[in-house]
Amino acid sequence: MVLYGESDDRFCALLSSLEAELHPETGIESTQTEIMAIAHWRRMRLWSLEKALYIQEDRKRRAATGDFGNDGDDGNADGDDGDDGDDGETPIMHFARSFRSLADESRAMELLNRYETRYGREYLRALACINNQRARGNADRQKRDSDAKANPNVPKISERTEPNPGRTEPNPGRTEPKPAL
Repeated sequence: MVLYGESDDRFCALLSSLEAELHPETGIESTQTEIMAIAHWRRMRLWSLEKALYIQEDRKRRAATGDFGNDGDDGNADGDDGDDGDDGETPIMHFARSFRSLADESRAMELLNRYETRYGREYLRALACINNQRARGNADRQKRDSDAKANPNVPKISERTEPNPGRTEPNPGRTEPKPAL
């Protein structure tokens, strides 16, 4: 799941953090936790792609207009770095023009949005599966406990030592199937 240029350590940390929070107990829960980690990792990748598209489009637009000021990648999340550039436009205006260009001339933003939604749903489905699995397990335990209290003379499944208590010999009327040659 980790592509070239991405950090294996960061993915492992993400998976470990989900495992620490969810404490998967069964194989199904472990698998669903991994699905959640992969879905979230893919969403983070899409966010990086979206940022890269904006930066690329902004640079392309600025090169076409001859504005080679701040390239918009200063790490400032709100886009307001106080540099209006040579053209008098604010950084958010550059961002808005890049957004319009990407939205009008490319399907990239539409695809990113679709995939982000898909991975978000995948994450939530996996979490719901874990919660449902745990709810079923809790209901089964409560039913066994309730049955054990209602019928104290019936041995618990774990207390039975033989598959069929009382029967020690095979059924004399039954013949065992012969292996195919």
